[in-house]
Amino acid sequence: EYSMQLNASRIKVLQAQDDLVNSMKEAAAKELLHVSHNHTAYGNLLKDLIVQ
Repeated sequence: EYSMQLNASRIKVLQAQDDLVNSMKEAAAKELLHVSHNHTAYGNLLKDLIVQ
C-alpha cells in the first residue's frame, strides 16, 4: 500500500517535470522562430551561442 502510494507520488512529480520541460521547449522554439526573422538578433544569438 505504502509503496504504491510512493510510486504514484513519484510518477506525479515526474509528469509535472515533463510537462514543464515540454512547455519550456515549446516557448524556446517559438522564441527562436521569432528571433530568426530579426537578422541582428539572430546574429547576436549565434555569436553568444558560439562564445558559450
